Amino acid sequence: MNLFLLVAGGLSGFAALAHLGCIIFGAAWYRFFGASEHMATLTEQGKLAP
Repeated sequence: MNLFLLVAGGLSGFAALAHLGCIIFGAAWYRFFGASEHMATLTEQGKLAP
């Protein structure tokens, strides 16, 4: 197996889980991962845009 492909697949999986974490855990995760304050505020307001 190609080590680079395995690493890339693992990092892609981690990124997917991080995005799901933002959806589940809300504004604090958006802020932790560097999203704008506007995105975090929209999340706190319950908007679907983020």
